[in-house]
Amino acid sequence: MALMLVARPATCGDASVSRRVRDAVHAAVFTPDVSGASDDADDTGAAASEARVPPTAARLSALLRRSPDPALSAAEGALLTEWLNRLSSAPRDR
Repeated sequence: MALMLVARPATCGDASVSRRVRDAVHAAVFTPDVSGASDDADDTGAAASEARVPPTAARLSALLRRSPDPALSAAEGALLTEWLNRLSSAPRDR
């Protein structure tokens, strides 16, 4: 968007488009904390979320082995499997 505004400023008459696109991207990329922990709370919510990572990664890895995603190449599937295996065997007391 920024390059289009610089290269062809006449194509976009609304000066707020860049800001609105930025806000839409941020809304799509930055998601709220699903653990429910707030900034002023203790780290129990974060610890609970981290404790759920290994079993969740193990379940995802098992699902990927059972039915590989055709959208992933063999190399991508292998890399995802490696990452999930690392997460599922990560020590829980980090």
